[in-house]
Amino acid sequence: MRPPPSDAPPDRTFDDFARRTEPARAIAVADAEQAVRLIRAHAKQYGISPHKIGMIGFSAGGMITIDVALDPDESSRPDFAASLYGALLARKAPAKDSPALFIAAAQDDPELSPEKSVQIFDTWTKAGLPAELHVYEHGGHGFGFRSHHTSSDQWPAAFQAWLSAHGLLKP
Repeated sequence: MRPPPSDAPPDRTFDDFARRTEPARAIAVADAEQAVRLIRAHAKQYGISPHKIGMIGFSAGGMITIDVALDPDESSRPDFAASLYGALLARKAPAKDSPALFIAAAQDDPELSPEKSVQIFDTWTKAGLPAELHVYEHGGHGFGFRSHHTSSDQWPAAFQAWLSAHGLLKP
């Protein structure tokens, strides 16, 4: 999913993109919520803690991750989440027990302004929820796990440190 540039005609703005893709996002969110429920229900079988289930999403997946993190039903909500170059599309506040968030974006992202990541961070902060935000100077859109020889290459180490600080890497 690629949002149109900000100088696009009014019918091709990010808000228009959000409206046009809402039906598909609803399906993806329902699928992700069911995945969390299934993983939690089978955690013992998988040898994992049912209270350390996380979700990470990139771009459109970051938007889905945030929507799932906003789910009021804790049985289908992850215990922690990471959104990389995502956006907050829902017009609702997070629950008081919504998961801790790790958020990362690049200042030079031509597809999705890092302000969308700042908005996620502000929403979590105003709700008194834990969140960590990294905005890298370079990385563009989709920096992911590939090396770009920029500071955004360091986000996996920052994410690992965040997971460790939250006690999520302990067995």
